[in-house]
Amino acid sequence: MVFGEIFPSIRGMASREILRAAGVGEGRLSAADDDDDDEAEDDERSLRCQIRDRMTGQYAANDLSDAALGSSGLRIQDGYFIDSYGRTVNLHGVNVAGSCKLPATPNGLSHLHEGFYESHRFVSFVGRPFPLSEAPLHFARLRAWGLPLIRLLVTWESISHKGPTVDDMDTDYIDYLEKLFGLMAEYGLKCFVCAHQDVWSRFSGGSGAPGWTFEVAGMDVEAFTETGAAYIHCVDEKFKRESEK
Repeated sequence: MVFGEIFPSIRGMASREILRAAGVGEGRLSAADDDDDDEAEDDERSLRCQIRDRMTGQYAANDLSDAALGSSGLRIQDGYFIDSYGRTVNLHGVNVAGSCKLPATPNGLSHLHEGFYESHRFVSFVGRPFPLSEAPLHFARLRAWGLPLIRLLVTWESISHKGPTVDDMDTDYIDYLEKLFGLMAEYGLKCFVCAHQDVWSRFSGGSGAPGWTFEVAGMDVEAFTETGAAYIHCVDEKFKRESEK
């Protein structure tokens, strides 16, 4: 979090004395007259930088590095995460992201019907949750906001949409994930992978399992809406459009 978002303005000697007492800006605060606005603004900018550096510096509260937690990392004790020094650790982070439930190619947004059934074995999740080129921006923001933990959604379909064998696995997506993990480490972020699944599959109104799992069970996914077995967003949207004609 940017210091200016917490304290919109630091003006006058009183505020500077409070920060000096907290050990911020020690020996660097100007004794300028309060009327000297330019120098006061310089002091303010300096303080912002110092506090920003402290908030994101070594052993800050948002640091989950081995150096901060100790060599043995985290363990579970009485329902809590405990670090090497016996301290209780409350993990702060974000889910990344709902888009991981849907293919990137072809666009798997739930209201789009074209190719929904026909191409389910030939989709790609590369770029979910976002392109690698955008990752540094997102990771830098998370680090600056004090959110060093990522719960990354990875579905069965994203890896095995083509079929059930090892040879069917999408190695392009696995390569993408490995590069994503490498970038997380560069920004001091930790990640745990959530093997995500809701209501079995996006072909039954949820997300997770590949479409071929219904085929091997002898089920016709294209009949789910007609029989009332599942609500499929894109099928419903298609029906609405056809009804309006």
